[in-house]
Amino acid sequence: MKARVAAIVLFLLLCGCGLGAEDIAFHSGGNRLAGIFLPPDTNTQPCGVIVTVHGDGPLDREAFGYYPLIWELLRARGYAVLSWDKPGIGGSTGNWLHQSMEDRQREVSAAIEYIEQRFAPNQLSIGLLGFSQAGWVVPAVANQNPSVDFVIGVGFAINWIEQGWYLTLSRLQGEGASESEIDEARTQYIDDMAFLATMPTYEAYLASLDAGEKPMSLDRYGFALKNVQADAMDDYRQLHKPLLMLLGEDDLNVDVVDTRDRLAALSATHPNFRTVVLPAATHSLLKSRQFNTQSPGLLFLAKLHLFGDSAVSPQLEPVLDEWLSDRVCSG
Repeated sequence: MKARVAAIVLFLLLCGCGLGAEDIAFHSGGNRLAGIFLPPDTNTQPCGVIVTVHGDGPLDREAFGYYPLIWELLRARGYAVLSWDKPGIGGSTGNWLHQSMEDRQREVSAAIEYIEQRFAPNQLSIGLLGFSQAGWVVPAVANQNPSVDFVIGVGFAINWIEQGWYLTLSRLQGEGASESEIDEARTQYIDDMAFLATMPTYEAYLASLDAGEKPMSLDRYGFALKNVQADAMDDYRQLHKPLLMLLGEDDLNVDVVDTRDRLAALSATHPNFRTVVLPAATHSLLKSRQFNTQSPGLLFLAKLHLFGDSAVSPQLEPVLDEWLSDRVCSG
């Protein structure tokens, strides 16, 4: 019985329940987006609201318990957080696979407008906290929307096609592929990207597959066609708001060296950019030893809930402390 009670308490902490959470809803692109608003800790000076921007996949407002591990670090420093179920997930209508990155940018801007209308008297600044695929959403929104004061990125790639190859390469290396097999896969990947650039129909795509090759669903294929040319470099060149880019040293999804080096090349003209590569950390800034995988499943989630706060890289908190101390209202 004691173990069961402890498990229930842990679940409540991870899901954000019982922490002053308020269910919210706003609209974008014809979708009703249901989400959550969490105020800052009661013993802190309110500093602002941070909007959470999802990565890839059918994610609910809390990413199945992952986001609260990061949120609590922010709430303890005076920031409220806002997040929502992706279209077609949880309480939200629509289908997230029907979205372009521009659709997602408009969605985030609608969330900011909702914050300004609902919470403006009680907040001092608005920040964006994006994960993975949000790298093609967050920088553009920060440029377009004067209400955004700062950006925190977790595991961002710059170029969609290059990120896709890195993801494939990591998988092949993990499977022990030979150099010749990797070279063959690279040639095939280049051919596949050239084929997608012609905007083929779904039927033509299915016909192009090798025997036994698992196809994308129709929705996933449409999503790929809409977004395969995404590249955020121009957005970063135009971005002159404070940016903290957080990368995991052992990321299996994104080439963190590429992201680090591309942003470093802008350092002379963008002094507000800071990139930190956390040692022994995953794509999601969790501890590599326990959590480094490209395909998290139910066992991963169970382990995440079991570890709780200790799943997160221990370097994350001091980095956030230092960086947020330079933001308005901190300290």
